[in-house]
Amino acid sequence: MDFKSVAGTLLSILFAAHAHATPIDDKYAALGGQSGFLGASTTAELATPDGVGRYRHFAGGSIYWHPNTGAFEVHGLIREKWASLGWEKSPLGFPITDETATPDGAGRYNHFQGGSVYWSPATGAFEIHGPIRDKWSRLAWEAGLLGYPKTDVTKTPDGAGEYVHFQNGSIYWHPETGAREVHGLIRAKWADMSWERGDLGYPIADEMDTFDGAGRVSKFQGGELIWMRATNGVRVVKSTSLIIDLPFADNEVWRVVQANGVRDFDPGRDSHTNQWSYAWDFARQGAATMGAPFRSAADGQVLWVIDNFKAGDGADNRIAIRLGEGRYASYLHAVQGSYRKRNSGDGSLIFFLPQNAPGPVTAPGGRVLADTGDVCERGCGAHLHFAVTTKPDIPAFAPFETVPVSFRNFDVQEACAGAWRTVTVGRPKTGQCVRKRPNTGGTTAPVLTSSVTPLHYGVVRGAVTAGDGRPKGDGEIVVRVASPWGEPLRETRIKLGSNIAAGTNNFSGPWTFEIPNVPAYGGLTVTAVHAGPWSVPTGGGSVTGASAAFDLAPGGAATADVALATTTIR
Repeated sequence: MDFKSVAGTLLSILFAAHAHATPIDDKYAALGGQSGFLGASTTAELATPDGVGRYRHFAGGSIYWHPNTGAFEVHGLIREKWASLGWEKSPLGFPITDETATPDGAGRYNHFQGGSVYWSPATGAFEIHGPIRDKWSRLAWEAGLLGYPKTDVTKTPDGAGEYVHFQNGSIYWHPETGAREVHGLIRAKWADMSWERGDLGYPIADEMDTFDGAGRVSKFQGGELIWMRATNGVRVVKSTSLIIDLPFADNEVWRVVQANGVRDFDPGRDSHTNQWSYAWDFARQGAATMGAPFRSAADGQVLWVIDNFKAGDGADNRIAIRLGEGRYASYLHAVQGSYRKRNSGDGSLIFFLPQNAPGPVTAPGGRVLADTGDVCERGCGAHLHFAVTTKPDIPAFAPFETVPVSFRNFDVQEACAGAWRTVTVGRPKTGQCVRKRPNTGGTTAPVLTSSVTPLHYGVVRGAVTAGDGRPKGDGEIVVRVASPWGEPLRETRIKLGSNIAAGTNNFSGPWTFEIPNVPAYGGLTVTAVHAGPWSVPTGGGSVTGASAAFDLAPGGAATADVALATTTIR
């Protein structure tokens, strides 16, 4: 055989071999073949147990192929982890990337059809998949605040949830709450309280700034944990720190349209997320929602009402009722004018809304407030939105956030079907039907643990000057700090004349004051009222003064001076 014949035969063999090369062969060649990190083959190319995929093992790793993914290599500790999970038969499936360096250069990862395996020298190799992986990806993977995973996706002891611990925190998932991150001192406190097995349950929001900027807060099913920047401590506010009634008549059946947001990844379906996590949307079940009356959930002072809008105006009608400091019940979407009609006594429109009334307007628990409507900022069907917030839920007083609350004495029906069960104290869930049980001699007042507060505080100090006159006998000056919505928050009394010390008086002023433990709100004012004889005749009038509006920073101090002036009635 001459040279040309030999060369032709060899070329034919090479071409034939190339024609029968598989995707795994091509991948192996692209990675350097036997000279690459995979080294020599240790098996022939074989079919995977499902009969669809193919694989070959090498001294330094493996290449797996599937018609839906292509051919990718897996090696080292990531391959060991994948093997321990059951190779491609595991929830991860087939690889869809080669092993790849993370952007920080410290770690490695492979993505698979059903998840990922991440490795770093500080943590080892762990798998992550499902909603927890989706959440971690939105938090910037290992480059985000959580860092690398330190556990696989693991079932919680109740069998309902899952979690992954990371270098700097955790992500917990539950079908009723979604996947939420928890980290830092708040996570440490939650761990001390037995994680999701404790009173707080699962997280329903990621950690976020508090409404007043004084710290950070994570909201859970059964309450919230607030990290306070000023003290570096964590405050616990459980939902049982405020217990009230459902805002309906006895035995009426209402459906829970939304409760305690779960879909932070789908905001178009759930507006109750982050600072609005403790909120409920209710609609009548088996009866018309539009025009259905709703009621006060507990005894309280009606502070503010907006009911002049109609559907399509791009604004909400709102009712805000004070239940306690930092707890304001908020009712949204009422029918235009229905508060004024319901509270006039004869069905006419009353002239004074509570914010303009000459004195406090109270609403006992169970009193009809207004009618359920569809007056919403962004358009909506008829429903009642109910929440308790740190300030009245009125746009002019923003920012604010929802706070934990529980309801008492109601029946619940899962998925609005089947048997009813009685709840003494609890929180309705999305999709349930609820009905308020008759109050047989029980209280209609809110049950409030006043020592547990979602607020931060500061100090207000200043001086009162006499203005156009001066005291001329024993008396006092009452100094009050008031909120932007007119609620007195704190007060102190300055004694005048012989009331303060034998043989002395303090009629000349200025009179200094310092008021501690004032809620740290913006737009505060200080008022001063003198009681006693005054050097300028008042004709039955008063001697008062008010400061300019000011903001009180959490943990801070603010100065507000007041000049008294005579108001004469002629």
